[in-house]
Amino acid sequence: MEYFFGRMIKIFANIVKIISYAFHFFFPKYRFSLPSYSAPIFKYSKSSRKISKIIWQTNYTNKVSLPVYFNYLCNR
Repeated sequence: MEYFFGRMIKIFANIVKIISYAFHFFFPKYRFSLPSYSAPIFKYSKSSRKISKIIWQTNYTNKVSLPVYFNYLCNR
């Protein structure tokens, strides 16, 4: 079951990559904005937390291309 789910995610990611190539071909200067803070989708109890609350992620700008923005949305 995990193998099937992993394969489906890879297929979906490749489809998004192809769509993003077409998108950026027609709109080469368009970028998406990442928010400075975004609340988690799923809340966990404090006892199950194993990762620090603060994660410092650096980037030159908050303007990103479609694949990076999609990756942000999926990893939330």
